[in-house]
Amino acid sequence: MNEETKKTSDAYIAKLKDARKSPAVLKTKLAILRSKLPNCLVFAFEGDADKAVYFQWVRRIRPDLSYEPFPCDGKKQVFLFREMLRRDLTGLASRVHFFIDRDFDDLAGHEENAKARTLALIFQAREKEF
Repeated sequence: MNEETKKTSDAYIAKLKDARKSPAVLKTKLAILRSKLPNCLVFAFEGDADKAVYFQWVRRIRPDLSYEPFPCDGKKQVFLFREMLRRDLTGLASRVHFFIDRDFDDLAGHEENAKARTLALIFQAREKEF
């Protein structure tokens, strides 16, 4: 393999890896979830580590609440996914709520509005301490 082909191949592989974090991938996963559980409540979190913490908090507030955790692999992905669902015309966004940590970047430049169904914690993420 010559050097130019190797560079092209490396760039293509990098592009494929980046595509795994696309909001379209999250939308597809949500569609699959909805095909199995059409009326389930979905809580979209930044990552896998958030699932346990929110489970404990929700259980303390409302032990009977049933929801499906939906990790999005980062705050940016939560916002991109939320925006994609906002534009969706199929109703896929119904009963999906978004949760982000304030951290040091607050809302990361994304405006907040009532229709977005996003809860931004008023404190920094602490899931790694548990």
